[in-house]
Amino acid sequence: MSDPTQNLTRLRDAGPTLPGDLRTAILADASSHLAGLIDTLDTEEWSYEGEGSDGWGPIHAVELLAEIGAPEAIEPMLRAYARSEPDDILHDRIVVRLPRFGPAVLEPVLAALEDGRDLGLCEVLAKLGVRDERVFALFRAVFEEESEFGAMLFGSYGDVRALPLLRAALEEHQPDLDGRFGPRALIELDAAYRDLGGVLSPELQARVDGWFVEAEARRRAIAAPPPSTAFVRSAPKVGRNDPCPCGSGRKYKKCCSGKEAAET
Repeated sequence: MSDPTQNLTRLRDAGPTLPGDLRTAILADASSHLAGLIDTLDTEEWSYEGEGSDGWGPIHAVELLAEIGAPEAIEPMLRAYARSEPDDILHDRIVVRLPRFGPAVLEPVLAALEDGRDLGLCEVLAKLGVRDERVFALFRAVFEEESEFGAMLFGSYGDVRALPLLRAALEEHQPDLDGRFGPRALIELDAAYRDLGGVLSPELQARVDGWFVEAEARRRAIAAPPPSTAFVRSAPKVGRNDPCPCGSGRKYKKCCSGKEAAET
């Protein structure tokens, strides 16, 4: 059997890719490695570059803990999430992996949300597969403040009670067709409504389709190359053997051609 201390040292020193033999050894003897994996995740210094692992140790620990599925890892993962920044790999990885722990995640995440609304943790709840009135109420509050993200949550959560809310929002929606990223809110509202099995009235469907057509037309117009600014000659080109335009009677190459070349 492999040495857990040695394996955890290798994990903390690993780069972006965890060696396959190390992953296999840890998962084969998960109980002996569990405390060390949690400690790796809970130790703030290992999350940053310059500590030997370049910050990858806790990220690998998240992946392995999610595969092991031990509920003891939930609280440490939430603590690591709270310490991280939204653009950190660790932050994103925890959001993606927490739902794997199933219903045991619900109460800890709701408790973590008591101090404020966190969109990453809302995403965890949306993908958890657990129905709870507190979750639906939370998503409804998010939707009322930010329809784009709220629609994404409703679509992932899968509760058809959101259909009237989404339909009403589409009926009142005025999309930003000139936005840098296109009509994103419209896209999310329409996608969530479809994901939940909703069917728009012909009139509203035609309006939504028209918005998408107009947005695409504007996008193409912005992406089109500018009109050509090619040089247009104001006078016919004079051949080298043609009579010189100055009227000297000599060939152009023996007359003004040389003078023009010297001037340029």
